[in-house]
Amino acid sequence: MYYNGKKDFYFKQYGIPILTLAFSMFLVGSGVYIYWATSTSNTSRNTNNIVIASDNLKDVKQTSEINLLTDKLNGLRPLEKSEEISVSEIKDDASLVLSVEDKQIQVNLLGVDTTKTTDSLIEKMKEDLENKNVKISFEETKINGSQIYAYVYINENTLYNEKIIENGLATINKETKNLTYQTDLIQAQAYAKQLAKGVWKR
Repeated sequence: MYYNGKKDFYFKQYGIPILTLAFSMFLVGSGVYIYWATSTSNTSRNTNNIVIASDNLKDVKQTSEINLLTDKLNGLRPLEKSEEISVSEIKDDASLVLSVEDKQIQVNLLGVDTTKTTDSLIEKMKEDLENKNVKISFEETKINGSQIYAYVYINENTLYNEKIIENGLATINKETKNLTYQTDLIQAQAYAKQLAKGVWKR
């Protein structure tokens, strides 16, 4: 083969392979860069989303509890009793209306099924609690949905949730699990059932 000088020789012998190699390296390098940039962007974006979601959930929970409760009640540790609180009303659904720091708070009896309230239950609760002082405490979760659930104490250490179950005025809420006083409530219901008290009358 005839070549017009050294430049023509080197170009025809090595030019095309070198250009092909260079172009291949360029494509590989571009692919690596695009992959790296995309992975970094996704990782950054996912991390940011996790942090934002976590912060939002935390803020929503705190705001919800502060709005429904008060600062003092919201700050109670699990099972820590509150100061004495006045019961201003017993509702027809067996919930208590408490007067706390110039705020009316509606509280449900934790672990007690009051979906089938009776006149005798409401009358007894009004007799025992209305216009009287009680103390309350919570498990770790104070609010479920938009409802507040608490233990209610009368005479300092008498757990009213247990007392009304023991008297057969209500039953255990089967949907409530892993309560600190779950065993006490179960024993109270067994006692009422054995003596056929209240709702357990044969």
